[in-house]
Amino acid sequence: MNLLSISRTALAEAVIDTRQRSLELLRDLDEDQLLGPRLPIVNPPLWEMGHLAWFGEKWVLRHAGKRPPLRGDADALYDSSAVPHDTRWDLPLPPRAATMAYMNQVQERILDVVQRGPTAEEAYFILLSVFHEDMHGEAFLYTRQTLGYPPPRLSPPGEGDRISSSLIPHPSTRGLCRATCKSRGGRSTSERAETSRSSSTTRSGRTRSRCGRLPSPAPR
Repeated sequence: MNLLSISRTALAEAVIDTRQRSLELLRDLDEDQLLGPRLPIVNPPLWEMGHLAWFGEKWVLRHAGKRPPLRGDADALYDSSAVPHDTRWDLPLPPRAATMAYMNQVQERILDVVQRGPTAEEAYFILLSVFHEDMHGEAFLYTRQTLGYPPPRLSPPGEGDRISSSLIPHPSTRGLCRATCKSRGGRSTSERAETSRSSSTTRSGRTRSRCGRLPSPAPR
């Protein structure tokens, strides 16, 4: 697989698509629901949101791009290899608004990388962060089911071109992403089984992949 052959539009579409789905799986939850009870089989959704941003920053921006951290405490909060599962409810997690700001910061910078043309290494880690977020989309679904939360309200067909007001593409990438944003066809459901089924495909119809599908081993 030649990572440099992937178009910037396709990369931008993947980055925006997976984040839009993540937001739809979480946007109706309040602060208490985003923390949830301490259970061995799920993560606090608020922690998981920050972890998604941390993963993209860690591998795309800091590892491949050699950039300094956006948050000095990000590794201590969100590194799943270093932060034991049972302690994640006790961490000084930023509230929802600050976590969303961190997610948006990271995404803007990743889209900047896409806009100027990523190296092969950056393209690899951009795709890895997309597949990683796809995987956590499934985790958000089974967390909702485990905790008895109602099914999420996913965008119905024809509304895939509406970007969440909390996630507007960076100005430098709006032209690049215009076709991307209009190409996404959402799915709606009131049934948990249908919700689970719909989560296996992105809004643009791309089958969700796994890190192991990439041409070299994924970092832990």
